[in-house]
Amino acid sequence: GHSSFTKAYLSLLALLKHQDYYRTLLFAAAAPVGYFGNPIFFSIQIFRVIERSDSLQNVIKSVTSKYQDLLWTAGLGLVVIFLFSMCAFYYFSDKYYDVERNPDLGRGFSCQELWKCFFLNVAYGLRQ
Repeated sequence: GHSSFTKAYLSLLALLKHQDYYRTLLFAAAAPVGYFGNPIFFSIQIFRVIERSDSLQNVIKSVTSKYQDLLWTAGLGLVVIFLFSMCAFYYFSDKYYDVERNPDLGRGFSCQELWKCFFLNVAYGLRQ
C-alpha cells in the first residue's frame, strides 16, 4: 500500500489538475479582494451565474460559435454606414454642421471631411 503522505500527494496532484479547482479558487478569492480592496472584483462573481445557468451557457455558445458570421455582418453594417456617410458628405454636409440643432457638433464633430462624417454617423447613427 501507499503511505498516507503519498496518498495526500496524489490527491493534491489530482486536485491541481482539475480545472474546476482554479475556477472555484478565483471566485473565492474575488470576494475578500472586493470587500477589502476594490469592489470591482465583485463583478467576477457574476460569471458564476453564467456557469450555473444552462440558458446563459447556450446563449454564450450560440454567439461564440458563430463569431465569424457576426463579424461579417458587422463589416457589412460598416460598409452600409460608409456608403450613407459618402452621400451625407457630398449632399448634406452643411446640415451636419448646424450647431443649434445638434449641440454635439460644436465640439469638433462635423461632416466637413469624409472620415469625420463616417465616424460621426457610426457614433451617433447607431445611437438613434
